[in-house]
Parts: sequence; C-alpha cells; structure tokens
Amino acid sequence: MRTSTIALLAGLVVSGLAAQDVSAGVKTPPGFANTHAKALAQAKKDNKPLYLHFTTDWCGWCRRIEEDVYANAKGKEALAAFVPASLDCTNNAPGSKANQALMEKYGGSGYPFIVILAPDGAVLESWAGYRPLERFVPTLEKAQKKFDTYNAFLEKTKSADPKDLGFQIEAMDVYVAMQQWDKADIAARKVIELDKDRTHFGKAKLTQLRVAREKKNFQAVTNLTAEVRKLDPDNAKQLLEIALGEQVEAIMLQANNKNNETQYKKALAILVERTKLANLSDPKQATVDIASLQMSCGKYREAWTTLEKWLADNPDSPDADRTRELIDKLKQAEAKQQKR
Repeated sequence: MRTSTIALLAGLVVSGLAAQDVSAGVKTPPGFANTHAKALAQAKKDNKPLYLHFTTDWCGWCRRIEEDVYANAKGKEALAAFVPASLDCTNNAPGSKANQALMEKYGGSGYPFIVILAPDGAVLESWAGYRPLERFVPTLEKAQKKFDTYNAFLEKTKSADPKDLGFQIEAMDVYVAMQQWDKADIAARKVIELDKDRTHFGKAKLTQLRVAREKKNFQAVTNLTAEVRKLDPDNAKQLLEIALGEQVEAIMLQANNKNNETQYKKALAILVERTKLANLSDPKQATVDIASLQMSCGKYREAWTTLEKWLADNPDSPDADRTRELIDKLKQAEAKQQKR
C-alpha cells in the first residue's frame, strides 16, 4: 500500500477543516511556458526535466507558491535546471480540458499539483499543495539526482544484454520508480523467465501486481495477490503484506472514490488481516493504514478509535504526541461533519 504517515493524515484532516483563499486570474509566472507542448519540446531539446505546475484562477495556494517560491531568487535558481510550465485547469480556460486530462494521467488531486517528468514521461517527483522554499529546493535537488540516475540507466540500456538477469532486475526497479508501467511489466516478465532458481520470483510478481493496480486491471490484481499468497503464505519474506496493501489500493480505486460501503468493508477486512501477519515490516504503519482508510471514507470516529487503541499499546512511542494531535483533529472533523 502507498505509504501513509501520521503527518500525511494530519495534513489531510486539516485541509478538510479549512477553506483556502481565493484569487482571480491566472498569470503565467515569468520564465514558465503556458502549454505542455512548448515545455516538452524545450525539454527534449535541452535534455532537461519538465516542471509542470497545474493551477486554477481560484487557487489561493497557487498564488502563494508563485509569490513565495517561483519569484524568490533561490526558487528561480532551483528551477533553472528544469523547463517549467504553468498549466491552467480553470473550467473553460483555453486548453483547460487537455490540462485537466494530463493532470489526471499523473494522479493529480487538488491544486496546486506539481509533477516533475523526464522528457520521455518518466515521473521524477509529484506532490499536491503548497510547498515552502525550504522544502521546495531539496525536492527539486532530489528530482535532479533521479533524472541523472535515470539518464545513466538509459545509457546503460544501449549496451546491456537483455538476457542478463541482473540488468532486468535493475530495469524492473528503475521503471517502477519512474512509473513506466509498461516497461516495468516487460522487465518483470523477463525476470520471471530468467530467474531459474526463483530467487527474485516474488519481487517480480509484486511488480506485476503494482503494474496491474496502476493500470486498474482489477482481476489481475486479485489473481496476482493469490499467487503471492501461495509464494509467501506466512509473510516470511514480507511479500504478502505488500500484496495485501496493493489489493486494498485496487479495491478503493475500483470503488471510484465513492463512498461504497461494501468495498470499504472488503478493504478494511484485508487491512485487519494484514495487521495479524507475522514478521510485519512496520506494525505501526499497518495500523495507520487502517486509520487512513477509515478517514478517507469519512469514518472519523472509527479512525480515531483505531489510533487510540494503538496509542494505548504504545504510550511511549516517539509518535505518541503527534498521534494525540491527530486524534483531536479527527474529533474536530467528526464534529464538523455532524453539523452539516
């Protein structure tokens, strides 16, 4: 399952409690292209990553990042290694439908949404919401390092032996990291074909499972989860816990973000099963994932109850204070929900 954290949960709850400022009129920041096509052509010419800023005319936090970060000397310096574009998603704005479709392609939700891409579409970084300068600059530095590593790998592919198991394992990992799902699937199939002693078989199956979930092939997700269960029934290799998390993600995607009680109960049952597995890589995270599911479905009372149970068992945890703060925010969200 995608990593959930106490901090992420708190941020989501807070965003649900507070409305953002509204500002009219989208102006393209200096140095930014105003279409994806222009930015992509320049990125390919210069072999630079694209920095895509999805925005609207009513997004207050978009104006904040434009003023605080893009106009700042350090922000400009960080962006110099990229080809930036500001893409207006305001309904009825020129090009808005294409921009909205592009944002949806990369999993965008909420504004501003930022995605940093290699010229071939490989995803280097993405996030939603305002990011202050002290976090913005390190994120761009991280993206640049990933881009350099990716370029080195692409160069390696020119002379690599496609029958080399080690190369295919590396390719599988790189393509997953870059969200190149078709290429990741091909590499996983090669690993399964070349891995005669099945040492990396489970990892390849998990890669296929991740690809199936990302491509919303829900039947394949079910089938591959069953295969992983057979490979690691007792979670001795920590494969089953990952597979179950991916299955939950797929179930909620299949529910199409609607409040589907049947799908919710199915996902919750799987997450509860996962908490009972032996050899869990992070027992606390397994509990937090349950709370995250409950919260995302608007079940704030159930979410804080889950966290209170964890807190009772772990009162001296370094995360105890932050967990208490989150529980308080969940109670506020519940109270607000009841007033509607």
